[in-house]
Amino acid sequence: MQVPSKTTTDFRAASLLKNRRGLTLLEMIISLAILSGAVAILVGLSRTGSINAANARNTTQAQLLCESLMSQVKTGIIPLESVFEQPVNNFPDSGAINLYDASDYKWVYSLEINTLDENGLVEVIVTVSQPPSSTARPVSCQLVRWMLDKETAREIQQDNQSQSETPQ
Repeated sequence: MQVPSKTTTDFRAASLLKNRRGLTLLEMIISLAILSGAVAILVGLSRTGSINAANARNTTQAQLLCESLMSQVKTGIIPLESVFEQPVNNFPDSGAINLYDASDYKWVYSLEINTLDENGLVEVIVTVSQPPSSTARPVSCQLVRWMLDKETAREIQQDNQSQSETPQ
């Protein structure tokens, strides 16, 4: 019996590799498993990204609505009275361009008025939120501002008018 030499085995292995024209079934299964794992990871990342983008969009809209409502309270368009979960699109139309569509997200606002220990000041808290029934991840935003009470503001205005009318 003749023992094959190393050069003979190398020659046979090389010739087998040269004659091979395709992939084996095992190589195909492994490559498909790797590909499907990568696709599953990318789909999961895409879903997480879209959820976070929607959350950021809703948070930004809540902040814009909250600032808009606080400005309307400050200017007197919305009366300085406490209200709870009123629809956002229920306030008077100011004729301004609407940069957001509040009706799509069913936003509600609450307005809380608290008297402070400081003389003539009130704490105004505006909260804009999505009701839990409208979305899976409701967003809310709260803005707090101290303002002059109506009576104190009226007194200051009358004092200023009386001072401007008296000759100096």
